[in-house]
Amino acid sequence: MYYLVHTVSVIIRQFFVSNPFENAAIEVPFGPVFFNMIIGAALVLITYMVVGIFYKRRSSPAVGSMLFLLFYLVHNGLLVLMSKAEFNKILIGIILVAYMAVLTISKKVVTRITCDI
Repeated sequence: MYYLVHTVSVIIRQFFVSNPFENAAIEVPFGPVFFNMIIGAALVLITYMVVGIFYKRRSSPAVGSMLFLLFYLVHNGLLVLMSKAEFNKILIGIILVAYMAVLTISKKVVTRITCDI
């Protein structure tokens, strides 16, 4: 099951997720494709760390792969939102603080649910 979920996840991330810097209102260094490759590598690491908050390694690899895809899409969506806001520092700060609050609340809810089971 894991290999199927992993393959679908890779196909979705590679072919269906948009480049958040492609239609950015500001110029990015070295062009949007190159900038997306660099930021994309960092995005994978950040997504891996965030998934680690909710997922215990090797407990269910298919679930971990689905969570990775879900959080990757969320993070990419946040980058698209930031690019639409022309990378305004104040809006980026608001978006990041709100996202951190959602992660914190989600972790507490998930912990409470798993403790009750």
